[in-house]
Amino acid sequence: MSPRPNIRSPIIRSMFHRRLSALFALLVFASLVLAHQSYRLTVVQGKAHLELAEDRLVSERWTPTLRGRILDRKGRVLAHDEPSFDILADYPVISGEWARTRAVRQARRENRAIWGSLKPQEREQLIQQAKVGFDAQLDTLWRDLTLALELSPGELDSIRDEIRQRVDRQANSIWARWLEDFKQEQSRRRGQPVEATIEDVKRPLAIHVQPHLLAHGVSERVAFAVRRLALTSPGLHIEPGGRRAYPFESVSVEMPTATLPEPLRPAVRAPAGSDDSDAASQPTPPPPPPRLVNVTGVAGHILGWLRQVQAEDTAARPRLDPATGTIDRGFYQPQDLVGARGIEASAERALRGLRGRRVRHLDIPLDEPGAEDVTDSVSGADVPLTIDIMLQARIQAAMDPAMGLAVVQPWHEPPVMVEGQPPLLPSGTRLNGAAVVIEVETGDVLAMVTTPTFTREQLQTDPASL
Repeated sequence: MSPRPNIRSPIIRSMFHRRLSALFALLVFASLVLAHQSYRLTVVQGKAHLELAEDRLVSERWTPTLRGRILDRKGRVLAHDEPSFDILADYPVISGEWARTRAVRQARRENRAIWGSLKPQEREQLIQQAKVGFDAQLDTLWRDLTLALELSPGELDSIRDEIRQRVDRQANSIWARWLEDFKQEQSRRRGQPVEATIEDVKRPLAIHVQPHLLAHGVSERVAFAVRRLALTSPGLHIEPGGRRAYPFESVSVEMPTATLPEPLRPAVRAPAGSDDSDAASQPTPPPPPPRLVNVTGVAGHILGWLRQVQAEDTAARPRLDPATGTIDRGFYQPQDLVGARGIEASAERALRGLRGRRVRHLDIPLDEPGAEDVTDSVSGADVPLTIDIMLQARIQAAMDPAMGLAVVQPWHEPPVMVEGQPPLLPSGTRLNGAAVVIEVETGDVLAMVTTPTFTREQLQTDPASL
């Protein structure tokens, strides 16, 4: 038998102590690593991780802005937002994915005991059977919503198709950018080019779950009908939304005719019983009746109009102010409207207003205090002008062809044509022009008329005619 080692030997004790010290050092190093990681996660990155965790427990929704009014010098409202509503639907309802999600839940719930032992084909068959009822529910929703929105058959389907196509374009653009970043990162790590497909980075985005606009600026009557549907239908939302109105875009003006050139005055019938033999004794004939002139597009070039928000608008006013890091509640979202021309554009900052905000805390029951934080929207400021809108309309009426002053008349022709004079315009040709009225004492511009005019509806539906 070999002799047992003497653990009391100095050499063995030294080896034991060295190993024990190394083990202790390793434990200390591991503890330091864990402590450093804990410090980094809780102190250095703690705020970011806390915000991320809180974001997942918070649902945030911004309400639209209420645009300010434009007034003339006498306080008449030239432009304002009419009370109206926007109709939105969650994207899973628009895409039809809502029906499949509900069908999967129902199939799993009804077949909980055997679900784990079923083959994929058998599970899919049960899901499709449950999906029939949810598909029918969606079909009923779209049919009833078409009637409530007073749309023609197929019009709402076209709106849904457009939303799906827009979401697909946006998602594919984001995923393509992610794919390039993913391939570059993996290639850098492995030291060689890496092949990947969009399926490697594809995951749901916010646009795949958030509500999308179906109808903008519907009346209160239509919104009430949709609200009744929303009580029993999935994913419908009714939010306040302004519809811009211009009350003086079309005006009827009574224009006096007594001072018109003789050929343009309406005929006046002589009083009954008059006799030309004694003109001095005849009563004074009545003045010619006024002429009613309907003018459209009044001050349209001054007030301007609205258009859909574009990329440069969102870049100019982002959600987070780059200077202060605070939220700018006047930021733009898709489907917003922004001033395009005239006062609507030049006073956009003042007219814009601020959004309202609704924050729902998902970890607090809805009926308990603090479950929802509401910040009301702030209306935009009123913008007063020096224009007198009725003077503007009267001058436009005077320049309207109905009055005859801005139309070539047969009696405009000179008795003798001068040699070398340009040929005359044919009788009945409309004469376009412009007029400006300024108050001498103050320098205020009271009217600025230019003809021909156009309406905002014409600008939207038939711009080629302008």
